[in-house]
Amino acid sequence: MMVIFPFEPEVYASTKLDVEFVGHPLVEIINERNDASIVRDNETVLLLPGSRSMEINRLLVPMLETVLELSCRRPNLKFILSAPREKIFRHCADIIEKFRKSHPDMPEIKLTCGDTPYWQQRAGTGLAASGTVTVECALSGLPLVVVYKLNPISLLILGWMIKLFRGFFTMVNVIADKKVFEEFFQYKVKPQNLVPALERILPGGERRQEVEDDMKRVTEMIRGDLQGASNRAAEICLDQQ
Repeated sequence: MMVIFPFEPEVYASTKLDVEFVGHPLVEIINERNDASIVRDNETVLLLPGSRSMEINRLLVPMLETVLELSCRRPNLKFILSAPREKIFRHCADIIEKFRKSHPDMPEIKLTCGDTPYWQQRAGTGLAASGTVTVECALSGLPLVVVYKLNPISLLILGWMIKLFRGFFTMVNVIADKKVFEEFFQYKVKPQNLVPALERILPGGERRQEVEDDMKRVTEMIRGDLQGASNRAAEICLDQQ
């Protein structure tokens, strides 16, 4: 079994499986797509509310409430929401339009579609739904606050099954075995928690340098050897012939 996270051999240690960590292919993918000419804008906050409609329904409004409060405290900040595809873009736009009707003082949020990798390099700070995107952001050097919510029925049904590995649900934290990105789950996803967490990682914030250092450490941890994950996996396959 070839695995992409360095902690996985430990997970399967009690089995008879022959397990080898080969590195994470995202390291190569992001290295190839990163553009050295993109300069990070410290005043831009990137919103990544998820890639599925149900995630958007649960997470976008608390994100907008956070933007509203954060903008009052930090009026210099600009906000970008990057959607992965057109359907999610339209869904986010509808929710933002409805939210703005009851919150006319809401700051402008620029909506974009299909260019998340650019904003992962361009933005200064991010607020994201838990998922693979958190690893992408770490590899791109974007400090995050991470959130996730399940609907009450799913939480009731699955609650007894939920077990946090190493005490975290954000993959970057699991890899590092420490809190790199502050994470908030269920009822904790609210501006009272998210605003101060974001302020701690904004440029000049008390956790900013620590998070930047930890993202570099996570990148090295999942890089594997110099030949890259894909080449190492192919080499192992050829050795088995």
